Amino acid sequence: MNSTNKLHYLDGLRGFASLVVYFHHFLLLVFPPFYFLDMEFLSKAPTLLQYFATTPFRLLFDGTLAVQIVFIHSGFVLCYQFFYKSKISKELRYDVVVSSAIRRYFRLTIPMAASILFAYFLIKLNLTFAKEADLLSPGNKWIGGYYNFDGSLWEVIKQGFVTTYTSFKSNRTYNPNLWTLVSELKGSFFIYAVCLLTLNTKNRWIVYILLLPFIQFHNYFISFLLGYICCDLYFYLGEKVRPSNILGFILLFLGIYLGTVYDPNLPWYRFLNISFMEKGEIVKLGKLVGALLIFISLFFLPFLQKIFGSKIGIYLGKVSFSNYLLHFPILASLGSFIYLKGNGISNGVFSVEILINFISCTIVLFLISHFYAIYIDQKSIDLGKAIFKKFFK
Repeated sequence: MNSTNKLHYLDGLRGFASLVVYFHHFLLLVFPPFYFLDMEFLSKAPTLLQYFATTPFRLLFDGTLAVQIVFIHSGFVLCYQFFYKSKISKELRYDVVVSSAIRRYFRLTIPMAASILFAYFLIKLNLTFAKEADLLSPGNKWIGGYYNFDGSLWEVIKQGFVTTYTSFKSNRTYNPNLWTLVSELKGSFFIYAVCLLTLNTKNRWIVYILLLPFIQFHNYFISFLLGYICCDLYFYLGEKVRPSNILGFILLFLGIYLGTVYDPNLPWYRFLNISFMEKGEIVKLGKLVGALLIFISLFFLPFLQKIFGSKIGIYLGKVSFSNYLLHFPILASLGSFIYLKGNGISNGVFSVEILINFISCTIVLFLISHFYAIYIDQKSIDLGKAIFKKFFK
């Protein structure tokens, strides 16, 4: 493992995960039974779709697994520069942690607030059709449960800068995807605290072990901590760990298998049907362990590093945060509108209308995200750096 200033393939992994969340939400708009495994409706779908819905191919649209990967990724990259600069300078660079902690709020909040304002204008201009689209949706409902409130510009400001973090409510939010940013902000400061408290401690590995069962699954802190431990190991082991396709593929396939479990009673997942564990516990643990194994496998598989580290992978990473923030308002407006015009799925799961819907939403999403990443996302990073330099340096 070469400890360089930046691991570009990790950006590509984040970009892929962001796309999976988008695919996940698009499917929830056009055909919820595909994700929720509502067999009353899924049984009417083509056999190939049923196979994709009930096997590890769910990886392509398993948003829960993708979010777990992103949280582990965040735990890794949040402390990466600290480990890297400490290694280069041969002294603990606590200033890197302090700088990152001060800038973190602005890094997350400015793009978040802009996405809330974007959704607000869509609602005020009567360009959202989520509730109407939901009426045509078969099986479990999803998108129609949002935007059923009379908002105000003052509420936009409050949600954009304060209340999303302090009192997030899914039925009152302009962007349901923002629940993860609550975990991102809290998880970030949790990682910074762990970093400051343990890195000068010889027995920090004992602290990690003691923390794992204590935090359990609370607010996904465990995902951030696992990412942080991976980063510590990455620099601690260094060149001792070499690429291994055999080990990498074992970790990757096992991670995909565990991470895509939705119902342990399905034929493919009966090995995970543990009698003393509840179904929900099995799924939650499977997602966590699966995401961790997938993340670790990347360090052993050069071909995956090339894919995720390619120009396309790096670009997906660059616009990943923008894609994540913007895709729900776009699905609630353009996606729902086209879905209504196509009369739901009356023409079949593989209807031309659904294909047009997906292509249209994807093009619009990437067009807006491209400029959003340049003029909002990047500017939020620059603003955080400027504030730190002016008031804290």
